[in-house]
Amino acid sequence: MAFLEQPGFLGTTASWATDLTLCLILISVILFAIGAWLAVKQHYKAHQRVQTVGVILNAVVVMITMVGALIQYVLPEIPARLGESYYSLSLIHAVVGTIGLLLGVFIVLRTNNLVPKRWRFENYLPVMRWTYAAYVLAAALGVAVYLTAYPGR
Repeated sequence: MAFLEQPGFLGTTASWATDLTLCLILISVILFAIGAWLAVKQHYKAHQRVQTVGVILNAVVVMITMVGALIQYVLPEIPARLGESYYSLSLIHAVVGTIGLLLGVFIVLRTNNLVPKRWRFENYLPVMRWTYAAYVLAAALGVAVYLTAYPGR
């Protein structure tokens, strides 16, 4: 898969794989927005399906690309380079993204009745709202990390 290492398509110094990662994450955020709109319109089954797809897409992209990059490039430089914007933004992005991802996966499992009965609760609307906010904030931080790490050509 050498094409993934070739120059990206977004006009920065990022690789093709990095540009694809960014686009897939932004697609998941768009899915979350569509899902939120569906909930407001009281189309709850469609909301559940769209959010489930968004969480799965997000989780797969994070696990395949972002966890490895965090372990390989960011964590070894902490705390020595925490004062540099790339490292501080990456760390904040990772923390917020992890919170959003864990909450999102839990909500998807909960709404699909895939968690033990003792973990089920009925009023998960506040948790869904916080999760959505975490996803949006993590995506915005991810864009900031991308723009910091990969300036234009």
